[in-house]
Amino acid sequence: MTASRAVRRKPLAMFASLAVMFALLVPMAGTASAGHTLAHDMNCEDETETNGTTVVTTITCTIDGLDVAGDTTEVDVEFLAGSVNDDDGTSYTSPDDTESCEDGGVTDADGGAADGDCVLEYEYTSADAGTDTIAFWIDDDTNNTTADLDTTEGRDETVTPGDITEPDDTDVVERSWFASLDPQATLDCDDEDSRLDDVTAPRPIEESVTYICTAFVDSAADDDFDPLTEDVISGVVVDAEVEGTNDPDNLGFAAATNLTADLNNVGTTGADGTFTFTRGATEGEDGPVEICFWADFDDDAV
Repeated sequence: MTASRAVRRKPLAMFASLAVMFALLVPMAGTASAGHTLAHDMNCEDETETNGTTVVTTITCTIDGLDVAGDTTEVDVEFLAGSVNDDDGTSYTSPDDTESCEDGGVTDADGGAADGDCVLEYEYTSADAGTDTIAFWIDDDTNNTTADLDTTEGRDETVTPGDITEPDDTDVVERSWFASLDPQATLDCDDEDSRLDDVTAPRPIEESVTYICTAFVDSAADDDFDPLTEDVISGVVVDAEVEGTNDPDNLGFAAATNLTADLNNVGTTGADGTFTFTRGATEGEDGPVEICFWADFDDDAV
């Protein structure tokens, strides 16, 4: 496969001073299995994210428990089997990437080293559409041939925490990728009965209106489709939002609470780059209405 996984490393440091020192240190991490120490805890965010291919995503992993200035923690990264950017299946003993994160170190009021949080920013992109499931774990023994992680932890540790009690030193995140369109990709939707004319002409309330939507590469940059010179785009999923009469949620276009499309997946462009959509006065309301159509690349109804 031809995935692009160019990684840029940005180790940062954040520190929190300890106000009280205890003579007896009680481990705060989860219970480890035999041969697996939990000197540090790690949490990676965002847990999920969707982007167009070639967009760079950042996964931020925060590691706590570093208490000596200059402490370095090794973090292994594995793209699990089935991921679009997986090269070799799930191979915890030969991770796809190994990163390091260093505690810059600060001193507390007594001159001792304060407990620090190291933040590792892992960046990559994908040339292919699909989904990546990625495991991050602290390599306790800095030996890539040992699988010192919770291999049973799922993407959502609140649902599938795995064999080691949370919080632990393993985290799993997900990245989804959709095919990016040409920068000049355009969606044009018009009333079938009056294309390029007055689409606001009133109609009887019992009459439905059919729209034709065309996705194309607007090489002329004029918002008009020329079938002789411009290419169509097939497979584009389209959502729509209603404002005015017969609005299903009465929220219109701009309401801050309007987070999902009124009309999810109203159509998908075919081989000719078009689809048709018919709608009437679904709530029996008489008056003006506007419909906003958009390409929902990641099919999330937003």
